[in-house]
Amino acid sequence: MAKLIFDIGDLYGRVWGGLLFPELLRRNKENLKDYFKLNKNDENAIPANPLGKPVQSELVLRLDGEEMRFAVPPVLTITGSINVVETAVAGLDGTIKEIASVSDYSVNIKGFLVDSNYTDVEANGFRFRVNPSEFPEKELRRLRRFFEAKKMIEVVESRLLNFFNIKNLLFKSLNFPELEGYTATIPFEAEAVSDQEYTLILE
Repeated sequence: MAKLIFDIGDLYGRVWGGLLFPELLRRNKENLKDYFKLNKNDENAIPANPLGKPVQSELVLRLDGEEMRFAVPPVLTITGSINVVETAVAGLDGTIKEIASVSDYSVNIKGFLVDSNYTDVEANGFRFRVNPSEFPEKELRRLRRFFEAKKMIEVVESRLLNFFNIKNLLFKSLNFPELEGYTATIPFEAEAVSDQEYTLILE
């Protein structure tokens, strides 16, 4: 059966209105393997460009013993902030600042759902072969279950999230942008925040 081949850099540009990999505009796509370090045989390697900025991340999530793996590694964007208490004092220019805590990290996930049983990933990580007749129903249902769980989702694998010690995520929103002509490929975007368990002692 014929298979569809697509370039992930091109699809991200089509769905989100801008190329998330701007280096592709300046480089021959045949050199992607050397430009983006996606050597899965090296356990110390991370998906990064020469500037050291991660662009793709393997992501495996777990909920109640069920794992969700993404055949196409999604793009993760992490945003963090510090909770600062600012106090104005009469006669003093500016404010007195007190660092209260580190806020939860916001995690944006942009990716594509494809039927993992009919997906082949090439060595450079940027071209994928999928069976165009297979709608990724199983993957879509699983993503919905994880989103509607309304509780912490365990991060089983993600080199990028591990850098920030993010062990759990809580989904806040989920949407499915339009992508014409790819019936076997469903783009999705999710917003999540880091979460962790706390033990409260009542005296």
